[in-house]
Amino acid sequence: MWMDWQLSVMGPSITPVFWQLIRTPADKRDQNAIDTGKEKTITAVRMMNEQLGRTKFLASDEFSYGDIPVGIMIYRYMQLIPERPATPNLDRWYAAISSRPAFKEQIAVVPLS
Repeated sequence: MWMDWQLSVMGPSITPVFWQLIRTPADKRDQNAIDTGKEKTITAVRMMNEQLGRTKFLASDEFSYGDIPVGIMIYRYMQLIPERPATPNLDRWYAAISSRPAFKEQIAVVPLS
């Protein structure tokens, strides 16, 4: 379920932000696309935060493969949208997954600029 959610909700929300801020030259950026993408991404993150208020990880209280692709998108979110609302449940979850060796070795080493 959360892998599908990442493909259908989170990915399409944050991709315009990524493309505009990272892949588009500054003089050609579409601020409206950035702002709209940020709003949609924050809405998606609030969904996650609500779910993570019920379970330790996305699907249950155990880490699962559903946490992995969403974790990659949240890495982007943390890097690209510094002006984000408080999300204590998501912050707890992100601290747990970002402390894992595989995350440190495979995700956090990828620069977004």
